Amino acid sequence: MLPRLVQYLVSSLLYPQARKLGFLDMGMGIEMRSHKLRRFWQPHFELCREFQRKWLGHATDASRVSANDAALMVLGAGHLYDADLDFLAQRFPNIALVDANPVVRSIWRRAQRNSQRSTSISMHTGDVSGLLEHWNNRLTAQLAAAGTQHERWENALRDVRDAAVIPAESKNILGRFAEGRPLSVLSLNLLSQIPLVWQHNIEKKLEKRFGKQWLCAHEQEWLEAFFPGARLLVDQHFADLAALNPESILLLTDVQYAYYKWPQKVWPSGSIEAPFKWDARSGWTIGSEPAPITRTQAPSCEVLSALYGLDLENAEVRKELLPDYSTKAAETWLWHILPFGAEGQTRGIIHRVCAFLFTRNAV
Repeated sequence: MLPRLVQYLVSSLLYPQARKLGFLDMGMGIEMRSHKLRRFWQPHFELCREFQRKWLGHATDASRVSANDAALMVLGAGHLYDADLDFLAQRFPNIALVDANPVVRSIWRRAQRNSQRSTSISMHTGDVSGLLEHWNNRLTAQLAAAGTQHERWENALRDVRDAAVIPAESKNILGRFAEGRPLSVLSLNLLSQIPLVWQHNIEKKLEKRFGKQWLCAHEQEWLEAFFPGARLLVDQHFADLAALNPESILLLTDVQYAYYKWPQKVWPSGSIEAPFKWDARSGWTIGSEPAPITRTQAPSCEVLSALYGLDLENAEVRKELLPDYSTKAAETWLWHILPFGAEGQTRGIIHRVCAFLFTRNAV
């Protein structure tokens, strides 16, 4: 724990912008949970890698890539938990790794040194949306303005809502991470995380300015103001992917969050299987009957969209988002990300993940 804390403090000094935008906090949280909850997270990581092995590299001809192109761009490469870098290095001569957390560059360098492949790996740090710093600075300026408490609150909400615009300089933002047109792009468990960073920043700034009690009392208001920007971040990611014009896109993302309560603790000794299951016909149902069930301890499950209402499993929606691409493969699975009873939580969390392979239509 101490080495990670020292690394965080040093990184905060070296990368103040990444700390200010919350990328360091999110990265450290992922690292700590991935170790603590390894047996719950590992099945998800392996399914991610399996999907890559099954589809990535077979959808494109990597031998045709030029020396100036990044044959594969991996967005949200992070700690490489869910990336099968050895397999990818077999299939692609050049790989561009991209993540907003600068700390993971040391992990990438170590992986590159340990690799037996001659693949060229370029490393890039930055916000893939290109919007969060702009929106964050705008909200900071608004909260510093004079006025009554009520006036400042209404102005802050208006600014959060009005942030849902894309400056011209943010168009085709992913192009800055590529030295040429990538042949394939892997968006790796990233899409649903981009709005969460924006939500974290809004919440942190509003709490600092108005206090936790005020923020809790007006939670519905600021969450409603946040929603348009969150949805725009999701939609814009597809526009940015399309602007790169790769031959294939592999997209892995959360599509639903299920918050559940269970009559007995699942953590630490329970089964890694999620207490609730999902299928296309029945939706979310109880996976196995807990015993005993009482009226005060009955299982419950609340399901929310991870993509702010975007139905990515609808073929027409996918066609609208990526009109020049066809869906060649789609899979879904559950990620028991936080078992009931872990970290003192009063509820457990299950993510439903979807993985898609899109290939560009022939002209």
